[in-house]
Amino acid sequence: MKIAFGITKWSKDSTNLDGLGVYTKELYKALLDLGIELKLYSFSDGLIDNRVCKAPIPFSLHALIHYLFNIPVDDLKGCISGCDILFTPDHHIAYSKTIPSVATIMDIIPLLNSDWVSPSKLRGVKNYLFSSAIKKSDRIITVSNSSKNDLINYLGISEEMIDVVPLGVDKRFFANIADEEIHRVLKYYSLEKGKFFLNIGTLQPRKNISAIIKAHKLLPDKIRREYPLIIVGKYGWMAEDIVEAMRDLQAQGCGRWLSHIPDKDLIILLKSATAMLYPSLYEGFGLPILEAFASKCPVIASNSSSIPEVAGDCAILVEPNDIDGFFKAMLEVLEKDNTDIIRRASDRVRYFSWKNSAIEHLNSFKKLI
Repeated sequence: MKIAFGITKWSKDSTNLDGLGVYTKELYKALLDLGIELKLYSFSDGLIDNRVCKAPIPFSLHALIHYLFNIPVDDLKGCISGCDILFTPDHHIAYSKTIPSVATIMDIIPLLNSDWVSPSKLRGVKNYLFSSAIKKSDRIITVSNSSKNDLINYLGISEEMIDVVPLGVDKRFFANIADEEIHRVLKYYSLEKGKFFLNIGTLQPRKNISAIIKAHKLLPDKIRREYPLIIVGKYGWMAEDIVEAMRDLQAQGCGRWLSHIPDKDLIILLKSATAMLYPSLYEGFGLPILEAFASKCPVIASNSSSIPEVAGDCAILVEPNDIDGFFKAMLEVLEKDNTDIIRRASDRVRYFSWKNSAIEHLNSFKKLI
């Protein structure tokens, strides 16, 4: 089997990967480890190496031609010749009239709530093209039953066309790190091991960060200063109030916003936090939860969308807008022995490997060959 493998998102943002970029990169490595032949293509100019086939037209034009005007032009012919499957992992859904196409759809957030995506005057057109591209794919892979149900209920996709394939967790999150390195990194960020709450994610409305800021403010002043709230994530959109609130926390000595830190430092923060807070209103999967499990960090998360499916009984789950619930969950982590929930989380996360994910992707591809 030879697969035309899209890396548009990965090649465009290779130094600061989001969830789609991480998924693309990790699945690529896992498929190579299984001996699968991949032919890389990209609609982006930011190519990660010279073996990538650059698409002859921008993705926006590709989408207009195939999903708005429905013209079956072979614009990707040079990039996919000799391949058995055209695979899009990153929502830049490609089309071919010569080989079957498979697209991974993490979620359909733009179609569910316009407030959860970056503002755009072309949002209506983008949503139409996105939904049309999904419907035109020969097979869909998604990452949770929650997302599968959305595809069925909102877009009318046949259940038989959809395969649910969970994501994996990078081995780096399981690795032991020398105490000296942990101490060095924590000292650099002026943090103490086991004495801070951590949140990871882009600053945007869907991530619901205001809920944990408000919940953290309910803690007694002494505890707030002893266990500050650390937010790690780049600025997305409509988050001015979050930035202002974090500035207030920092002025009080009760928290900090770190817009970007190296991956190796982020892993150390996960391994050192009192708990990872994940109050998101909606997730197609929620990979940071599993990364926290692998890092043996307790998790307090919302009980929305796919999160209960991913977390199981290994996290403290709270209604996303229950400020008092997050406050009480923080106190619970501080006051109780977390050994059992950490052990259960460590056992659960072992099932989520990129090798297993790659094998299940191949099983999905084989249904079209």
